[in-house]
Amino acid sequence: MLRLFGCPRPERVLDGHQEVTPLARRGGARRRAPAVPLLVHAVLSGRGHAGQALAVVRSAPQG
Repeated sequence: MLRLFGCPRPERVLDGHQEVTPLARRGGARRRAPAVPLLVHAVLSGRGHAGQALAVVRSAPQG
């Protein structure tokens, strides 16, 4: 979400979060995460974000 909506330094936020509450290490989870809000927008606003969400999902590593 941070990257999707243009946070200027998302790595600082994620590093701080990792220090307090570590995120689970799952293959490609960070790369797939932007697909979730894009899919929500596609459902609520029409198909405009569907292609973008599919591209994010397809570019994530399998596993």
